[in-house]
Amino acid sequence: MEKLQTLTGEELTGSLGRYAKTVFTYEVWPQYLSVSANFHTFSLANTLLLCAQKPDALYVGGYHWWRDEFGRHVRKGEKAIRLVFPEYGEDCWRTASVFDVSQTAGARMPSFLTRRFMTSLKDDPLFLQSLLLASPVPVRFEETTAGVAGFYRPLDQEIIIRQGMPAEETIRVLLYEIASALVHQEHSGDSRQDRIRREIETAGIAGIVSRRFMLSADPSRFRHIGLWAKDQSPADLTGTLETIRCAADKLIRLICAVRDPQAESSYPEPLSLIAA
Repeated sequence: MEKLQTLTGEELTGSLGRYAKTVFTYEVWPQYLSVSANFHTFSLANTLLLCAQKPDALYVGGYHWWRDEFGRHVRKGEKAIRLVFPEYGEDCWRTASVFDVSQTAGARMPSFLTRRFMTSLKDDPLFLQSLLLASPVPVRFEETTAGVAGFYRPLDQEIIIRQGMPAEETIRVLLYEIASALVHQEHSGDSRQDRIRREIETAGIAGIVSRRFMLSADPSRFRHIGLWAKDQSPADLTGTLETIRCAADKLIRLICAVRDPQAESSYPEPLSLIAA
């Protein structure tokens, strides 16, 4: 982590493929999902850099941004988080030094942070409806085989959810199957490696969205990560992470648009230049 403080923009981006491999471990994977949930609009490069330097970050901004916009100052001794953004195209990269809200003190914490990160939606009656509207395929509720809470039918392009489950369980299962439908639209291979990759990407998408809205997640979904990743190239791993990132961001935006079209866009974006 200390080395990241001295690398150039090009060196930082060049190291991402190697760091991506460390993400696919039982220990780091949940941290990566949490970072992705809090910064779902950020590029894969900056999500990886945030995870490497400050995986518990909630909201970042520059030194002067915190001071001028919110009357907060960066505490003495805090180390900057280094992120990157392209300059003159994708071949030249510059760095930006930012600080998380937890590294600042002063005026009261901005209210939008309290609303965004401290409110669970698991009991929100509109959340299930927003999931149904955000689903890329039709959803049907019906009796299922014992022990089967839900599944996605690729050939029929539909999701089946067991009827009569508690609301929180219904939301958890539906979210996972929506993620599965999104992944199947990207990858249709039927080899064992293809199936494991789809399971990992599905679990990643569902995990990010669950964390973004403070819902419960299923940790058993992580069991294949290390075994699958050890045989993959850095390009394959970053490709998987990019699939997860794009799908999760899309789903979060859709859910927010259904619940409150103004809510997500109303949060200040201190570093819009690195958010794409």
